[in-house]
Amino acid sequence: MDLYKICEDLIHDKVEIKDVINKYEISYFKLIDFIKKYCFHYKILIDEDIKKKLDAPLSEMLELRKQGISYGKLSEKYKCGSRVIEKRLVKYCEENDLEIPEKKFQSKIIKLPMEEIYELIKQGMSYNDLASKYNCSSAIIRTKLIKYCEENNYSLHGKNIVRLPMKKVYELKKQGITYKDLASKYSCSLSTVKRRLIEYCKENNCKIPKRATCYKSIELPMKEVYELKKQGISYRKIASIYNHSHEVIRTRLVEYCEENNYEIPERAPFSKSIELPMEEIYELKNQGMTYNVLASKYNCSAATIRTRLIEYEEELALKNKYLEILLYDFNKIQEDILNRKIGLFYEEQSKDQEESIVLTKK
Repeated sequence: MDLYKICEDLIHDKVEIKDVINKYEISYFKLIDFIKKYCFHYKILIDEDIKKKLDAPLSEMLELRKQGISYGKLSEKYKCGSRVIEKRLVKYCEENDLEIPEKKFQSKIIKLPMEEIYELIKQGMSYNDLASKYNCSSAIIRTKLIKYCEENNYSLHGKNIVRLPMKKVYELKKQGITYKDLASKYSCSLSTVKRRLIEYCKENNCKIPKRATCYKSIELPMKEVYELKKQGISYRKIASIYNHSHEVIRTRLVEYCEENNYEIPERAPFSKSIELPMEEIYELKNQGMTYNVLASKYNCSAATIRTRLIEYEEELALKNKYLEILLYDFNKIQEDILNRKIGLFYEEQSKDQEESIVLTKK
């Protein structure tokens, strides 16, 4: 992807911003920032037409937000973070003296088939899935559902909504299965599983399975785990390989190192030892690729990618600043040389004139 060519095409009306965002899956705000830098670098004046073109998606976002579209949905459409969109929209409204759409106001506008939603919740559908289905945020679904249940005297929490085979859930938890995996297995929230398990244990006068008793029963090839951690693989990556939580992996690894008198692999030294093609990663991040996708692609943690990118961007900024200073110095020297030459030329011209005047007088 040639960003310079894209900027040139956008300024000369050869392509639309929307088409570029969809084709290259680049973040709208990163694209706009790059166009502004491009215009500054090549001394292109950002007139009203260019500004209107750059702000068109922002005004479109504002209209969609007024219709009740969530920041999450806008984030998917424009390939950038929901918090970034919120901040930029607020700034855009302040600059143009427009009304900032309020979250509470939006939730009142959206009309939802609450009877249908209530039935789907009873069947075990999550708030996020419902939000995706009805094109709004999960918070709006939850707020409206609580109100609907209060108005109709329905039960929102407890056994009337999600039915779970608690005996089986209890046995799985004893075996070391995490709350997150149980929630995923039974298509409900993590807090529902936790709350219902506590209730079950109280009713049956049994102890709630703790991590300490669960993780010891899990069999893991610790030598292999230790080697992977030494190579700089994150706990979460190792956890996904062996289908367990990263807390279990970390706890077992600490025990293994203590038993064998090994040094516990630390995060910081190994993250630095991982060789990454930072120029390539920087380009992919500018195209809108997320930290998690990059982490998966280069077999390391998202935190490592983020840290290394910050370092790379700082180095790049310093390098660019240094080049800018060099270029400024070079232009200054060039200017001085040119001024000197012009000065010498006029001095010689004035000398010739003086000589010719003297000769004329003689």
